[in-house]
Amino acid sequence: MAVVSSDLIAAANRGFRALFNEGFNRANPVVDKLATTFVSTGADENYTWLSDVPAVREWLDERQPGGMKASSFLVANRDWEASVAVDRNTFEDDKLGMISPRVRSLGEACRMHPDELLFTILGNLNTGSYTAYDGMYIACASHLDPGMAAGSIQSNVIASGNGVGSAGPILVDLAAARARMRRFYGWRANDGLSQLRLVGDVIICPPEAEGYFAQAANASVLANDDNVIGRQFIKEIIVAEELADTNNWILACTNRELKPFIFQSRKWPPEFVSRTKSDDPDVFNKRSFLFGADARYAIANARWQQLVLVVNSG
Repeated sequence: MAVVSSDLIAAANRGFRALFNEGFNRANPVVDKLATTFVSTGADENYTWLSDVPAVREWLDERQPGGMKASSFLVANRDWEASVAVDRNTFEDDKLGMISPRVRSLGEACRMHPDELLFTILGNLNTGSYTAYDGMYIACASHLDPGMAAGSIQSNVIASGNGVGSAGPILVDLAAARARMRRFYGWRANDGLSQLRLVGDVIICPPEAEGYFAQAANASVLANDDNVIGRQFIKEIIVAEELADTNNWILACTNRELKPFIFQSRKWPPEFVSRTKSDDPDVFNKRSFLFGADARYAIANARWQQLVLVVNSG
């Protein structure tokens, strides 16, 4: 039986921290592909500039800085934690090796948690659960940027009856979704409406459609005889189990400095902590050492124009 000394606990702390970091670094999240990271310095951040499109113009006299439009998009940070309890007997019986997979899994879970938040949003693009900077559903047929005239409504939802049961219909809808995205425009101060020239390059689909999208990505020619090679259209396929309707899918533009989503980091990566003192309540009352991690962050939509939702009745 091992003696549960302060030196043994300190060594376990160091070992568990290393195992946590190993699991954290080994994970392969999607969030980095779809979200731009912004470091937060407070309880929340206001992204008043999301509706502003940078402009370059000929310098003839004086600079003409574009002012911020009267828009507000507040993203509040949230607190997150994950913990494991280790019975004191595990230390006494020298069974710490049995805990190693749990601690690695804890690190992996912490690294992958932003994906859970992101996929939840992706599964609710056209519901009232999440909104874009203009106050509308992220995917809706009536987006109107601040400063635009009432007749400038734009839609990032495509209704289709083609289905996702084969590569051909998928490629037809993919061409339509890419064309819709390329037509999106924004508002430039001093200039007015301006084409954004966005090119969709990532598909987000439900598991049931993954194989068909893989076929579409390797198709030689689009079904509408446009002679556009399918693999040039699709850079990557991301599978999201949160897309409950197996016929719906999303086209995303990830090739700009600003990606479709915001990962707002207030305290990241997570801090690994422990409660192992003999007078800690859990140790004294429950014979449990606690090891865990905590962080502060949030996920939100950045620009709705970089997402097109294909709603399929087929």
